Amino acid sequence: MNTIWNRKAGTDGYIIGIQEDKQGFLWLVHKNGISRFCPETGKFKNYDSRDGLLNHGFNPNAFISSKSKAAFYAGGKNGLSLFYPDSIRENPFIPAVIISSLKNTTPRRQNPGDEGERHNPPG
Repeated sequence: MNTIWNRKAGTDGYIIGIQEDKQGFLWLVHKNGISRFCPETGKFKNYDSRDGLLNHGFNPNAFISSKSKAAFYAGGKNGLSLFYPDSIRENPFIPAVIISSLKNTTPRRQNPGDEGERHNPPG
């Protein structure tokens, strides 16, 4: 089990806290952020500063839930991250990738003898 958690959750093996929400998901706080684990499927979803978390380094014993498990609080050196697990929704929209232009930024190499000389064929 430890190997699965390290590899898929990116926890680096040090889990600071675990809380279970009302839907049965496990929320793990670790040095890289927060992960949601679904025991039924074995899948992880990772959250970090790109998702709005204030911290990467959470403090030990600083991950708690409200009595109703409606809100979770995770504290660290940059402040307190508060989130509502029931309100987190996955965005199913995968935007189309459109390439509008390409630019070659590699300097053009000249062939030997192409230093500006014109070659006039014998005639």
